[in-house]
Amino acid sequence: MTQSTYQRVLLVLGLLLAVFSSSHALAQGDPSRFSPGQPPEMPKIDPAEKLVAEGILRQAMEAFQKTPAIICETTVNTESGPNTNELIIEAEFGPANTMRIENADALIVCKDGYLNVVLYKIPDRYLKVPVSGSVTDTIEAIFKDRFVAGFEIMMREGEPMQSWLDALTMRSVVNPTVTGLTEVTTADGAVLSRVSVAGRMGSGWIDYNPQSKQIIAVHTEMYPIQDAPGFFFTMDLKTKTSFMETLPKPITFDPGKRVPVANMDDLSMIKRNRVEAGKAAPALQLPMLDGTVVDLANLKGKTVVLDFWATWCTPCKQGLPKLDELYLDYGKNEGDVHVYAVDVMERMRKPEDRIQAVTEFWEKMEYQVPTLIALDDKVVTAWGITSIPKMVVVGPDGQIVSVVNGLYSDMKLRIQDAIKQAQADEKAEAS
Repeated sequence: MTQSTYQRVLLVLGLLLAVFSSSHALAQGDPSRFSPGQPPEMPKIDPAEKLVAEGILRQAMEAFQKTPAIICETTVNTESGPNTNELIIEAEFGPANTMRIENADALIVCKDGYLNVVLYKIPDRYLKVPVSGSVTDTIEAIFKDRFVAGFEIMMREGEPMQSWLDALTMRSVVNPTVTGLTEVTTADGAVLSRVSVAGRMGSGWIDYNPQSKQIIAVHTEMYPIQDAPGFFFTMDLKTKTSFMETLPKPITFDPGKRVPVANMDDLSMIKRNRVEAGKAAPALQLPMLDGTVVDLANLKGKTVVLDFWATWCTPCKQGLPKLDELYLDYGKNEGDVHVYAVDVMERMRKPEDRIQAVTEFWEKMEYQVPTLIALDDKVVTAWGITSIPKMVVVGPDGQIVSVVNGLYSDMKLRIQDAIKQAQADEKAEAS
């Protein structure tokens, strides 16, 4: 099971959200991949009223297309089960496809025919690719997903309404159709056009200010999910947009000391750090459930077995009994072989929630093998973990002897063979 299956972000608000889908786990999975329960009957709308409502949405897109320069700030608040998130994105659009999009974690600049992506957590590299076709086309080529471009870029480039509406509603509606048109009055007396939408996965509304020709707010709620009992998702988006003839200052790009790379694999710290046999094991210093810290550096001279797992990962849990057997077979970490489970990639973002979930599971299963627990994603990055289960055997010299990805019926035998190899290598070096 891959990390993206369980930690993909629900939102697709511009390129920023795609870049940070692993670090901003807003909910448990992409809603468009779930099977919906029985949705309510689609509201009926008078055809003439529907044309008026669709015309209002087209006016919003045309304003985004035709205005020479735009500055907008978008705030998105989502709630899904225990997960809540707020994301603020600032965007600027100028002539000739120039644009700048930024939040606390990243900067994206399209300028002089290139799309530049800076992740602030990656100090040495940034992504630089030539724009081919439109910016939306380029983003699709990089991320294999057209909707990653987000509603602002799609509206700016005149994408079909169905496409940018899907992005605007964060795919929580899926194939949204206009179902109603009403007027609402704000607290300050402004009269807005409220366009109701509904689709395969949910429903909601879009507020449009006819005076400024701006979409100013969006609200969506998902229908119940058939294969995720108790799952719910709500999204509230607010955007402040200023249309102008020229930006206060030109869009510029300065990557600092970062060097450009041409693909996401070269940018990703996780993929660059992928562990392999023959490499030195990265640092690992994590607590067990009782708070005792295990430091891999202090286990030099021992053969160490590490089984990376998570409470949501079914294959991981299926393999844990064999790990428990290995722990008992090799003397409960009292001899030359030490065996540990390592909990990573949990859905819960708060450390106390992770500890509680892992503790409850471990006590229920009555495993004797100790489990370490990663309270953040640093271990995932340092060890280049993109999927679990992952079993790693580290030799007495600190070099990785074996890496096994996935679950196999002969997993215990594979690990025993790797342990024998590590011990044989140690004897050969000693002689």
